[in-house]
Order: sequence, then structure tokens, then C-alpha cells
Amino acid sequence: MPVFKAAADDFTPYVDAAFTDFHTAYDRVPSASEASQARRDAAFEYLRIQPEAGVITTTDVNRFLAEQGGSAKQAVSGFDLVFTPVKSVSVLWGLADEDTSKTIARIHDEAWQASMTAMQEDACVTRTGHGGVLQIDGDGFATAAFDHHTSRHGDPNLHTHVVVANRVQDAQGTWRTLDARAIYAYGVAASERYQARDGVAPDP
Repeated sequence: MPVFKAAADDFTPYVDAAFTDFHTAYDRVPSASEASQARRDAAFEYLRIQPEAGVITTTDVNRFLAEQGGSAKQAVSGFDLVFTPVKSVSVLWGLADEDTSKTIARIHDEAWQASMTAMQEDACVTRTGHGGVLQIDGDGFATAAFDHHTSRHGDPNLHTHVVVANRVQDAQGTWRTLDARAIYAYGVAASERYQARDGVAPDP
């Protein structure tokens, strides 16, 4: 399951935890409405621990999420894409013999790499012109991948973080920011491509 969010900010771990908890509880990708609720829950938890926090209202959560999602004041350094198989696959990977574990890890790697290749072909774009009116192709993502093997509770949780830098070169070699809308819009397709790989998708 790829999870998409702005990287390198204080709110990110709360979003990550909310999506991880959902995946652990339900063993599937959340729907759009469930993902929205998970993000709202994460926002509430984040706001609740702030030094100036009083009584957190729905208005406070809505305002905070609007600022997170659309404020031009926030510098987004990149996007953290988290690929993790269903819980049953992680448990099997953690308990199986060495050869089986290596096979599951290889299939997982092939799945997220295929998903990233497709995303780069379809969503590696930037904008130019007055007000960013023109969308143009970028010359490939700048990424770094990090494998993790347990959840924050210590149970087996095979997953890979792929950090995509928010900078891309256009055809003339000029560095520009990525069009984040394309990356977020590709989320469902990336999830389906990853989960559809043999050995990663859940049994019907």
C-alpha cells in the first residue's frame, strides 16, 4: 500500500502512524473516505500535544489540514511513498524459513519498483508558464529507498519508504518543483499496481 505525504515535517509521523494502524487493523488499503478520516485523526493527535493546545475543535482540525494541503508558505522537500504488503504476507515473511522470506522480499521489491517505474512514466511532471498553466514532462524522479521490517509495535511489517525529492529537471535541464497534484492523483493506480503483483495481493 503506497501512502503519499509531504516529507520532512512534524506532522508526517502522525499520518504514517494513522495509515499503518488502519492497515494493521483491516489488512487492506483504505477507501478515500477512510483515508480522509485517518488524516483527520492524525491531525487531532498532532494538535492535541502542541504546547498552546486547548480544546481542539473540528474547525481547528479543518483549518490545520487546509494549511497542510494547500499553503504556499510550506516548503515541501519531497514525498514519502510507503509500500507495504497486506499483514498476512508480512507475518509469513517474518515466520517463514530463510528461502521463503527471501522470495517474499524479492517479490515485494519487484512490486514497488514496478509501481515506481509506472509512476515515473505517468506522474513525473512539472508546470511552467504564467500561473503554472502548462504541464510538462520531467526527466525522472530523484529517489532514495529505505527498507523497514517491523511496525512501531515490534511485529513483522515488511515495508519500503521511497522518498521522492520535490525537484525535477525539464527537457532544457532547468530544475523545477514537481506537480504534486499528479503524484497524489496517481495514488490509487500505484496501490493497485503494487497489490496486483503475484505473491503480494491478498487471496480473493
